[in-house]
Amino acid sequence: NLTGVSRSLANLVRPGGHVFLCLLGPFCAWETFWYALHGRWCKAFRRMRFGGTETKLGGAGFRVYYPGVREVRSAFASSFELVSWRGVGILLPPSWMEPLFQQRPTLVNLLTRMDRTLSRVPVFRGVADHVLFHFVREGK
Repeated sequence: NLTGVSRSLANLVRPGGHVFLCLLGPFCAWETFWYALHGRWCKAFRRMRFGGTETKLGGAGFRVYYPGVREVRSAFASSFELVSWRGVGILLPPSWMEPLFQQRPTLVNLLTRMDRTLSRVPVFRGVADHVLFHFVREGK
């Protein structure tokens, strides 16, 4: 409930205050490519499902949503201005792929530097694993 989160934060953050939110993005190039390559189509496109996707953690089931930038901006619009957003994890693989990259620190460092550069480029920031939002509380 992003609108509820926005209302709660509006009560906690004074006007002019900054809020940073890091959410799972609605499309992750790494995840889509990896699972499609392995024929796991449901997992490859799970972030794009309308209404989220069911998952389990510790035996308990729950629904995971992957909101887009417009949805997040709209939910916060009544009290916050979206200053900027950037992708996190564009070229750098998701943490669940860490075992494949543990022995390649030079590659990971290169991908990290490239990620920082691409994180604000419109075409690339939208395919990141996560999206980092920067809001400022409006009002007096």
